[in-house]
Order: sequence, then C-alpha cells, then structure tokens
Amino acid sequence: MRSMKRIGRLLPLFLVVVASVGATAGADPGSDLQSEGTYAEALVHYSVGGQAWSLAWGETRVSSIRHYLVQSKAAYTACLNTAGSVDDPTNAANLALLRSISNAYINLADAAFGMYDGADIYASGRMQMAAGDFTSAASSFQTAAASFADSQTLFDQAVAHLVNTVYEGTDFGDGAAYTGTIIPVLGARASYMNEFATYALGWQQTALAYQAHSTGRRDAFSDATRQAMDYFASLRQSTSFGADATSNYKVLATLMESAFPTATPTETVTMTPTKTPTSAPGSRIVPVFGSDRVPIDPDGDGLYQDVNGNGRTDFADAVLFFNQMAWIEEHEPLSAFDFNRNGRIDFADVTRLFNQI
Repeated sequence: MRSMKRIGRLLPLFLVVVASVGATAGADPGSDLQSEGTYAEALVHYSVGGQAWSLAWGETRVSSIRHYLVQSKAAYTACLNTAGSVDDPTNAANLALLRSISNAYINLADAAFGMYDGADIYASGRMQMAAGDFTSAASSFQTAAASFADSQTLFDQAVAHLVNTVYEGTDFGDGAAYTGTIIPVLGARASYMNEFATYALGWQQTALAYQAHSTGRRDAFSDATRQAMDYFASLRQSTSFGADATSNYKVLATLMESAFPTATPTETVTMTPTKTPTSAPGSRIVPVFGSDRVPIDPDGDGLYQDVNGNGRTDFADAVLFFNQMAWIEEHEPLSAFDFNRNGRIDFADVTRLFNQI
C-alpha cells in the first residue's frame, strides 16, 4: 500500500490544460463592446472569470489556487446571470455562448473544489488508519468517495455544456479546436474521479475490516474484506490506481486466509527452545514465531520491517506480523515493532507496515 504522493500529483494536471485552451475560448470577439450595453457587461464578467482562472493555475499553493477559483466562479456566475437577463436579439447567439461557457466553468470550479476537498479528506483517513482509529478512517474515506463522485458528476456536466455550445453565428469564431482539445481532458478527469471514488471506498471497507478484526467480529471482518477486495479488483487495469489496488488486494486476500484460523490438532504448534528467548522476554530481537530467521532492520531506523528476516520487506512480513502480534508484544522489544510509535503493538502498526511495502 503505497504513498499517495503520486496520486496527489495527478490532481491539478488537467487544469493546466484547461487554462491554456480556455484562453482561446476567452479571446475578445470582434464586436465593439461599448455599443452592446449589457452584453458588454456580460463580456466583462466573462473576461474577469477567464483571467482569474488562468491566475489560479499559475499558482503552486493550493490556498492561492482556491482563492482564484472562487474569484473565477463568481465572475462566471455574474456573466451567466447577466447574459441570462439581457434581451438583445442582435447578440442572441453571443449571449447563448456566454451562458454555456460560463455554466461549464462554474461546474469546473466546483469539480476542482470537490477534487481538492476529497484528496484532503482521503489523506486524513490514511492518517487515521495509521493511528489505529479505524472508525474515523472509514467515515473519512466514505466522505472522500462522495466528494470524488460529486466531482465526477460536475466534470460530466461541464463536458455536456461545452459539447452543446454553438459557435456558429457568434463573434467568437470556430470553437471546434477548443472543444476538441478540452473535451478529452475533462473526460479523462471525470474517469479519474470515478476511480478515486472507488479506491476510497476500497479503503473504507479495509478500515471496517480492521475494526471488525480488532473486536473479534469474524463475519463483519469477512464481509468488509470481500467488499474491499472487490473495489480494488475493479481497479487493477487502472493507469492511476492499478498498482496500488493490486497490492492492496493481495494483502487483503492473504489476511482473509490467515485471519481467525480454525484450530485443529495439526495446526497447534508447540514453541521450540529456538523460538524462546534465553533472556527476559522482550530484551532482544529473536526469530518471530513462525520464522527461523531473526528480523532485520533494513534501513537502520530502529524498526524491524523485515519481520521474517528473509532479506526483503514484502507481504510475508505483513502477514507474519498480523498473525503474531500478541506473540511479538510478549517476546520482542516493543520499540523494534511499534511502527507508529504509540507505545503498543496493535493494528495501527500493521497498517503502517503495509504502507511501507
């Protein structure tokens, strides 16, 4: 389960393209603004909206981007309202175009807000998972998924407005190049939001599964794990989420097989002397029950991520840690396996180890 840095970097990319092609759509028409009365007012709002939009995507700080997006949306809303109130048959086609484009960019601003809000809430959910607050994490992931789904809808609505914009008979020239450039970009962003919503729902069910396991609810654990696996499985072919979703699926599948085992005589293993520390419990690193090798700290940070000591950090380490948490807490030094540094061995440590695989 990898870092979300790569996911976060994808979020604003479409807006750079929208800003560049949007400048084409916002070019000044050939008519004399002073002679058009309230049509001229609508054009002023339209121009201000385009300028604020371009400023937004010239920024690198999210707070500044949001600031200019608010201005852009306000200007396009003013343009929409003004163009809708004008009774000017001479400029009917121009006014219709302004209404259509303004509607599209209002939708795009709201889609961007939903995208950023969802990403922030999703990040909070990941932090709550790492802290072992699975109930709050599940709620955050659900809220993030809803925000991404709303963003997808807004992207689709913007596309519909742009597709239905008529340039013929206006002062804005042929919009075919503009529409042909921007529609695929927005369609891709809508698909991305749909996938991010699915990914967040997968994490929601993962959080619910962890919560169920921590309270010994076998059926709830199995149901939530299966739902999470279904969400992640649906993203395996995704360019943006495929690698992470596949990794998450494999981890959950392994946990499903190993969680709540049914004890039988053949499954009951008696600890051998090699598995029992010769000194006081927890005083030194020893092979974890179920492995013949001593755990390894691969990066010298004092945490032994290579739990089974096979020379690499992989799914087997996460599964062994998951299955032997109680044994590790009793026999190993706490500081070596307390991955989230909260002073105990718990499911939050499992989550933190998963994130490092």
